[in-house]
Amino acid sequence: MTQSALRTHLIRAYALHVSDQPPSNVSDSSSRPPAGVFEPVLQGLEKRFSWSRSYAAGVLNGWFCSMGDSFLNPGIVLTSFAAALAAPNWVIGLLPAIAVGGWLLPQIFVSAAVRHIPKKVDVYRAASLVRSTDASVRRMLPG
Repeated sequence: MTQSALRTHLIRAYALHVSDQPPSNVSDSSSRPPAGVFEPVLQGLEKRFSWSRSYAAGVLNGWFCSMGDSFLNPGIVLTSFAAALAAPNWVIGLLPAIAVGGWLLPQIFVSAAVRHIPKKVDVYRAASLVRSTDASVRRMLPG
């Protein structure tokens, strides 16, 4: 939002607060606040929220990706699939716990081997490389 658009919104909000009626025109001098009232607010907002177009697009991209990931959450998809297959309720309830617990199983096996390594960041880098490569290859495969 540009500074002039923000100033217009602040003037309208001030006029609504003062007269309980929205102004018909922002340039109406009877509903305008005194000069310079909003300058400290605008300067503070400009310092705090100086979003460029690409930054706002990045925030929206993150929000849409998060929403997409939540729709593809294994806890939601697997339980719906199991319910459609008429699985017993205890199996449907156990599926999200199995999905979460499955991610924790490699830590049990790797922790004993990593305990004696002085620089553990190398193990982390290798694991993240394997994980990202696996994800990239799976996205390229059809189906």
